Amino acid sequence: MEKLSKCLDVKESKKAKHMVQEVVDNYLILRGWDKLRREEYKQKNIHYGRLCAEAKAVLQVYGWDFGLVMSKLDKLSYRADRIGCEWTIRTLIKKDLKIKL
Repeated sequence: MEKLSKCLDVKESKKAKHMVQEVVDNYLILRGWDKLRREEYKQKNIHYGRLCAEAKAVLQVYGWDFGLVMSKLDKLSYRADRIGCEWTIRTLIKKDLKIKL
């Protein structure tokens, strides 16, 4: 028996990403690292799994509110780039954060 989608000639959509993966992907875009080659990721010591752990911790702190986390990441990116400091996803939950979000 054939799949219903084949009978109706419907294309299957790509698998939806989890919120954690979306946060990491948007972080990489904000940092300008979304189009790096594999060697450059190794050189800059960027690990997707470690970033996922950071994103999960941030989402847990903010009650899994994806929109709030994304807006805070955007604000943090803008302000950190403006003053020229390094930041990561976990910077959102640091106690002594000097950048006002």
